[in-house]
Amino acid sequence: MTEYVKNKNPKSKISYIKYDWTSFEVSSSGAFTKKLYSMNINLYNSNDEKINGGKIIIIPDDIENPTKINELATNNFDKDIEETTND
Repeated sequence: MTEYVKNKNPKSKISYIKYDWTSFEVSSSGAFTKKLYSMNINLYNSNDEKINGGKIIIIPDDIENPTKINELATNNFDKDIEETTND
């Protein structure tokens, strides 16, 4: 998951990610949709400064007995950071 977020956001210069495992939950994105996992994350640079945060969505092969991740999704943190620095 860490590599996915870093690769999706190369401009953010993410050094490490803290996963808030206490926020981990089973949820759905709307009516009649498959259940998925979600969790809050915080992104940090190499100076240990928090640069952003949000949610990561994990869609497993089986919600009750997962053996692999079928899909991951998260915010576009590069875009968020660009908007913040351009304001």
